[in-house]
Amino acid sequence: MNFLEEEKLRKKVVIKTFVFLPVAVVTGMILANVAMEKGFPSIRQLLITVIASYIVTTVVWLLQSEDKQIDRERKLQKRLDHKSKMRRVIEGIGAIVVTYFIIKLVYPLL
Repeated sequence: MNFLEEEKLRKKVVIKTFVFLPVAVVTGMILANVAMEKGFPSIRQLLITVIASYIVTTVVWLLQSEDKQIDRERKLQKRLDHKSKMRRVIEGIGAIVVTYFIIKLVYPLL
């Protein structure tokens, strides 16, 4: 593997870790609140969640080996190369819908 490909994977790992992961946490929190019919969470709750997710993300980033993360990203890219873009979109939407219904079904039982 050449140096440019390694740098490209390193940048992807950093963007995934520090941008997509906190956004996914906040989106999950919003989805859970809406599914539990509590409405949209307050700005204070969202801010606390964002700060906590960045702290946890940074700690995990420091504890994990960067080479291990790059290898994991390389394997993921190989797997994703075999899937079409539409299939990835459908799988993502399906995961969100299934999560929503699980929350809707389980929350009343608590």
